[in-house]
Amino acid sequence: MNYMDDDELDRALRHWQPPAPAAQLEGKALGRYRSEFHRAPRWRRLLTMRVRAPLPALAAMVIAVLCLSAALARLELRGGPAGASRPAASEDLSKQPWGGLQPVAELRPRVIRSHDEAH
Repeated sequence: MNYMDDDELDRALRHWQPPAPAAQLEGKALGRYRSEFHRAPRWRRLLTMRVRAPLPALAAMVIAVLCLSAALARLELRGGPAGASRPAASEDLSKQPWGGLQPVAELRPRVIRSHDEAH
């Protein structure tokens, strides 16, 4: 038996050219793959997909959802946020919590300086 040493083998491999694949090989391979592996419909893939998330991020999301749902439940028990229900125009102004105060029509700020400040 004729054994080649490493140098001879390296030279032979450098000059060797692999044969060209058959023209139909790619089509046959893709056809066989498609016949063996059926892809599920898009809606089923969306319903069964997995999302990988680190445990601390998942825990933070769960805590945030719980806090928001608790806050919403408290708002519903109170009847909405403070000031959400406005009194009717016919009600007496003295019964309103703000004592009949109206918003300022024009704001004119005035700067008052201390006597100790230098001009």
